[in-house]
Amino acid sequence: MIKDLRNEISLKERQHYLDMALEYTRECRLLINSTVLSGLKVNFKTDGSLVTTADIEAEKLFRRRVEDTFPEFGVIGEEFGASNPNADFQWIIDPIDGSSEIANGMPLFGTIIGLHYKGQPLIGVIDHPAFNICCYGGYGLGTFCDGKRTMLVDFENDHFDGTERIGTATRSNFMRYGDDSHLFDKLVKAHPNVRIYFCCYIHTCAINGSLDATVEWNIRIWDIAATRVLVEEAGGKFELIRQTEQPGVGTVYCAVFGKPKLVADIVKILKDTPSSKIVV
Repeated sequence: MIKDLRNEISLKERQHYLDMALEYTRECRLLINSTVLSGLKVNFKTDGSLVTTADIEAEKLFRRRVEDTFPEFGVIGEEFGASNPNADFQWIIDPIDGSSEIANGMPLFGTIIGLHYKGQPLIGVIDHPAFNICCYGGYGLGTFCDGKRTMLVDFENDHFDGTERIGTATRSNFMRYGDDSHLFDKLVKAHPNVRIYFCCYIHTCAINGSLDATVEWNIRIWDIAATRVLVEEAGGKFELIRQTEQPGVGTVYCAVFGKPKLVADIVKILKDTPSSKIVV
């Protein structure tokens, strides 16, 4: 069993870090909304994915604020990589999770901010500027959505009738670094009441109970920087079922999270698939 190192940080310190994360979030939201109103500029990265001026400017702002307040901490961001990578504390940001969505006028995008201590998630925030929704919390501090405590109510039994609500990304995500499309197909067959989203909105829905569970496949650290601590502090379960190194890309993750009994059922389905590459 991995030792939980987060108790090395006092409750008062954790609350301070959460307060600062929320301050950064508010500033990023103002900048993002202003950038959208003034007109986004959209470009393509070398991997073919979209990046907007909102992505770039929000991460620049975040990095300036962290450098001012926590100069000894590290920062990992989608747009500008890692700085001070050996620090015990690492702020992690995805300034716009859902760049394609914001570029095409879809409101599901969000800003993800996490603080990890020695590799373990301490603080998390997922903010949706277009919806005016913010979920936030920290280890031992609980999870809140717009100021209200969020608690996930688990299923009364272990049997599911197909009405349980599952969120996941597109089938193409399961084919990003090898063909795992059979896992997508098996998931949808076992739990057919599926919602497909391509950004962190499915995380927020799992955290607040709008979805019963979410399956994410082949994502990066900034995509899940906030999710585990928010799910667990709401009484849910987060299970990482694959972590691999992809050449030229870095570490990619596959995870299931949400209400504990359903998460356990989905994990069993995915791990019991003979042809899968899941690392048990």
